[in-house]
Amino acid sequence: MDDPIVASLCDASLRSSDVHLINGPHWINDAVIAYAFELLLHPSSSILMTPAVAHLLVNLDQESALGLSASMSLDKAETVFIPVNDSTELDSPGGSHWSLLVYSRAANAFFYYDSLNKYNISAAKRVQRRFAKLIQKHKGDDSLIHSISAAPYFQEMDVQAQINGYDCGMYVIAMTQLLLSRVSATEAGVSGKPGDQSLWRMRTCLTPETVAKTRVWLYEKVAENARMRGFLLLD
Repeated sequence: MDDPIVASLCDASLRSSDVHLINGPHWINDAVIAYAFELLLHPSSSILMTPAVAHLLVNLDQESALGLSASMSLDKAETVFIPVNDSTELDSPGGSHWSLLVYSRAANAFFYYDSLNKYNISAAKRVQRRFAKLIQKHKGDDSLIHSISAAPYFQEMDVQAQINGYDCGMYVIAMTQLLLSRVSATEAGVSGKPGDQSLWRMRTCLTPETVAKTRVWLYEKVAENARMRGFLLLD
């Protein structure tokens, strides 16, 4: 069956079948999250990790992971947004549930956001253990310039629960969008300080209605890109 690429942005591409997932109500895959992350404006000090790269960094051997993270300047990033998936397959970030892990250098913490309470917490802690080694600053020979004085801690953050079985990936996009706006405002000196706990709170700020609007926003952005490429989305 023909499944053409209908939208493309930087390194992210969406096929017709991917766009069908966005239009909903459907669980979204790693390709959709990667495309959404390309859309989100963010400070140069922040890294939005695609699901595929995050999955690769967790599953590579330590030496290979250090090499890849160095090419991304991960050790210089102030904030890193990492989609977490419960997949146990080494070659795919598929799985059945998405959550979000955010590293803040200023807070020296990994903040864990999950729209199904602690569903992905084991996977998230596995990601944290690997990334805690990758975010430390290195010399050219991969030896540490200095170790972080205390290991980054892991903090679970309250999130309003999703009300269906398919919106977890859209929650990841909506939470990333909201947190990025706060990080940008903080770095611009408009509000707060980078290490403030209030910067990372989510409980009362994100509702299922907000997430539904995020899905509409994403579909409209994809449809606009598709039209530029000569495709008319019909579903």
